[in-house]
Amino acid sequence: MMHKTSKNQVWGVSVTTALLLMWGGCIFSPTEATEPIPTTINVSSTLLYLGIGESVSIEAVVLDENRLPIEDAPLNWSSSEPEIVSVNNQGVLTVHSFGRTDITVKSGASEATVVVIVSKDRAALVAIYNALGGPDWENSANWASSFPISAWHGVTVSPDDRVTELNLWGNGLSGVLPAALGDLDELRILDLGGNSITGNIPGAVGQLRNLEEFRIAHANLSGEIPASLGNFPKLRILALGMNDLSGSIPSSLGNLVNLEGLWLYENALSGEIPGSIGRLETLVTLSLDSNRLTGSIPSEMGNLSRLRFMSLQNNALSGQIPPELGNLAVLEWLRLSNNLLSGSIPPELAKLGNLRLLELYSNIQLTGSLPLELTQLTMLRSLDLRGTGLCAPTDPDFRAWLEMVRGLRFSNTLGGVVFCSGN
Repeated sequence: MMHKTSKNQVWGVSVTTALLLMWGGCIFSPTEATEPIPTTINVSSTLLYLGIGESVSIEAVVLDENRLPIEDAPLNWSSSEPEIVSVNNQGVLTVHSFGRTDITVKSGASEATVVVIVSKDRAALVAIYNALGGPDWENSANWASSFPISAWHGVTVSPDDRVTELNLWGNGLSGVLPAALGDLDELRILDLGGNSITGNIPGAVGQLRNLEEFRIAHANLSGEIPASLGNFPKLRILALGMNDLSGSIPSSLGNLVNLEGLWLYENALSGEIPGSIGRLETLVTLSLDSNRLTGSIPSEMGNLSRLRFMSLQNNALSGQIPPELGNLAVLEWLRLSNNLLSGSIPPELAKLGNLRLLELYSNIQLTGSLPLELTQLTMLRSLDLRGTGLCAPTDPDFRAWLEMVRGLRFSNTLGGVVFCSGN
């Protein structure tokens, strides 16, 4: 038996079916997966100091908008200066030359930058570390590490990260100075004294044109003093005492027009004192004692108008004491003992109104009467004339002056003052 269906019934069924299909589509269709969007990239370091030939890997973590890491996020690496530092697809850097470059890593619209500085100063410091037994130093904090060189023990840098001071005095350094030292061309102060540094002073130090203090005293340096040390227009201190340096004193040292202190004592230097030393008009201290110097004391040394301390003892200097030394108006110490000086004491020394110490002992060929004018040296507190042929005048004023000199050492075999006969 057949049932008829009205037109309205058919429409209702159709609408109901359509609604069910629509709702079903909404209810039962699976949700589409949404890809995480990179919003931030964190890198292991934003600033790196590297050396030539080094290879370093940078780690990068990509985060989404919820600060959650995105695993296997695609990364695109690039270098602004690939000839300085190149980078591969794994974030491995390779250093090729000195300079600065920006390493950029991108993922989607996000990026991060790592600044890489390849400093020749860092390379020079590493060379010094390797050449002078760095691992055995008393203090090698942060040396040859990825820390900025400003954090390395004994290193001071300028705002643009150039080394201006290297002070490793008494730090257990041992070995030969490398030529790379000359690459620190912004260096102002160098102090490597009190160590066991052997070998010659490398000629490359002549490149340190900005040097103001050069101190490598009390070491084991040998060889000659490089003439290039005279090319430092800003040098104020040259301290190379207590080494085993030989050869002559370079006349080029007379070009150091700003030099205030010259210490070359206790070496094996020979030859004559160059007259060019007299051009060092800013010199305050001159110490050339305990060498093998010969010849006479240059009269040009009378031009050292600011000199306060002169020490030339324990050499083989000969000839007379130049009267020009009387021009050294501010001189306080004059030490000429244990030489081969001859003749009499020039009365011009009486003009040294600030003189406190005068040592002439062990110059057997110094003879004659002490000048009466020496009584003008009212500041003198130490006078040593032992082992000379000098004698004192019997003048009452001179006797009174001798009594004023508390550190008087001027004795004959009986322990008294040697007075000149017939005075």
